[in-house]
Amino acid sequence: MARERRVFDEAFRTNALKQCDAGRTATEVAKDIDVALELLYRWRTERTATSAPGVENPRNVNTSFRC
Repeated sequence: MARERRVFDEAFRTNALKQCDAGRTATEVAKDIDVALELLYRWRTERTATSAPGVENPRNVNTSFRC
């Protein structure tokens, strides 16, 4: 039986990223909220891309290895 795809609202994503900003590792947060680590990193990338207007490639933005 296939597992139904979960949908996360903006508040859930923001809360997860705030936990990372507070010093928790991405691995800790991902395990705690039961999401894939890669998904948490994708949310961070999306946040960086939308919060840096004028940047064509978000990978050029200096980011840390934490969320």
